[in-house]
Amino acid sequence: MNPMQAALDYAATAGLETYDIADRAAWLDRRKSDVTASVVGTLVTRHDYVTPFELYCMKHPDTRDTAHDPEETPAMRRGRILEVSHIALLQEERPDWTIERGTHYFRDPVGRSGATPDVLAYDPTRLGYGVVQLKNVSEY
Repeated sequence: MNPMQAALDYAATAGLETYDIADRAAWLDRRKSDVTASVVGTLVTRHDYVTPFELYCMKHPDTRDTAHDPEETPAMRRGRILEVSHIALLQEERPDWTIERGTHYFRDPVGRSGATPDVLAYDPTRLGYGVVQLKNVSEY
């Protein structure tokens, strides 16, 4: 089984909702009321740019503040654009892995949290499947 199918099968048994990422606007709209990986650190006061009150204002329907939503900072934009090259590099460095770009948003409707894995992977030397999150460490 491929990594994406394994993730979708697990989500179905765990009661998670899954949404195919048809286009960027639909994906952003789907995430607007959820606590996502971009801001989850705020819940434990470990986010450098978003306070708990700002998170509340961003996600609550009565106070949604999309103008200040840090869903795409300049660093995140670079990461999105460079993601294709990062995946190519990962495939070159790990030729024995089965690697698939994340194509779905996974959502817990009860906890109103969700995530879109950058890459789903299978390493034949390990048990199970994994998620690889791609990050840029420098603007250069």
